[in-house]
Amino acid sequence: MSGYTEKEFAKRFDWQTWRSLLHYAGTRKKQISIMIVLMILVAAIDVVQPFITGWLVDKVIIPGDTSKVTLFIIIFTGLGIFQSVNIFSFIAI
Repeated sequence: MSGYTEKEFAKRFDWQTWRSLLHYAGTRKKQISIMIVLMILVAAIDVVQPFITGWLVDKVIIPGDTSKVTLFIIIFTGLGIFQSVNIFSFIAI
């Protein structure tokens, strides 16, 4: 057994701490709002990408219709660029 012991926090929720954090966050409402929007966009793209890959497999690869591969490449590249811009913006804020 290691020499590390975990500290237990018996207090459930400290409203005073959250009030002071929200007070400081209130001065940065614009940045926080932008960050929330960017987080939602990043999460949405993370959800959409597997569906697009599934579409590629089901509608293009299995039937052998390679005419839609270019569309897949354009969509996936666009999403990748958009995702990169979102993450860069999120870090820059």
